[in-house]
Amino acid sequence: MAEPSTESPGSPGSPGSPGPPGPAVPEIRGHRIPKRRFTGWALYYFLLYVGLPVLVLGLLVDAVLYFVFNGLFGRCYALFCLFL
Repeated sequence: MAEPSTESPGSPGSPGSPGPPGPAVPEIRGHRIPKRRFTGWALYYFLLYVGLPVLVLGLLVDAVLYFVFNGLFGRCYALFCLFL
């Protein structure tokens, strides 16, 4: 004799369910919790805390190298010299 199924007939992923198979949407105290997604605020914080520091460090390194090449070697450095 076949063992009875522990899933209810309407649960997601069961053979007779109308929806696509997969995990059920999590609920906390009766509220459905949406999946994580990339938002505008995430982009803002990424640019503020990752993009801006990388840009500032790059500008500082470029300025230091410009003064080293210009002062010690008397040679022009980078694209800045093409316009002078």
